[in-house]
Amino acid sequence: MRHILQKLLTIQLILLLPAALCAESLKSYTFGVFPHLPRHKLYETYLPVTENFSKVLNTQLTLKTQPSFSQFENVLKEEQFDIALIQPFDFIEAYDNQNYLPIARRSDPLSSILVVKKDAPFKSLQDLKGKRIANPPESAAVTRLTDRTMKQAGFDPHNDFVRVYINNHFSCMQSVLINKADACGTSLRAMYHYEDDMLNHRLKIVHESEAIPHVLYVAHKRVPKAHRDILKQTILNWQNTPEGRDILKASRMSRFSEASSQEYEILR
Repeated sequence: MRHILQKLLTIQLILLLPAALCAESLKSYTFGVFPHLPRHKLYETYLPVTENFSKVLNTQLTLKTQPSFSQFENVLKEEQFDIALIQPFDFIEAYDNQNYLPIARRSDPLSSILVVKKDAPFKSLQDLKGKRIANPPESAAVTRLTDRTMKQAGFDPHNDFVRVYINNHFSCMQSVLINKADACGTSLRAMYHYEDDMLNHRLKIVHESEAIPHVLYVAHKRVPKAHRDILKQTILNWQNTPEGRDILKASRMSRFSEASSQEYEILR
């Protein structure tokens, strides 16, 4: 009798196992991307990433962003994103206090560039003293790098220039082309992305800052390690698959490398 009961219990466990696996596969994740692009362009760029992650994890993903950098940071602080693409300066807080772990970072370093109209007389940062400089919001990595490079050149970032803060990189560069700013502090990728979309290369670079580790994908600790490992291998392997190469091409990125918290210590 005891032997029969043990067999029945084993059969029940086997029958329950597929249901448990099914429940795991139906779990959904929220994927957050910081608002460095206009909303329509951001969704166009990162929906393929969302679909790729959903496929490899066998899990539903919902792509989300926020209207502003500060609102995105607040949602990140509330730990609402399961997976996220974040700017480097947000990583320190997310790692220290919000239970986010590094997955993969863009391989090339991030620097801030100052761009002006091609026919503008400015040739260097010094030529822009007293001029109107546009940037993405103050908390954006390129804006902090712009401040840093101004200080390194001996300027007071807030008294030697007229500073203007705009929603995203595209709006920043647009402000230069419509003469609402003399220069824009942005990134190389954003400039290439913008100029390709505009089909009119009308900007030139007059200064570039020192570089720091680039944007990175992170995952919250509540995401199982098995899923974090799948995400890491998927991202690192993008350059080797047709689907992955399409993702990199759409986002104007070359490749990703494994990210570690130690790399971002210099940002403290």
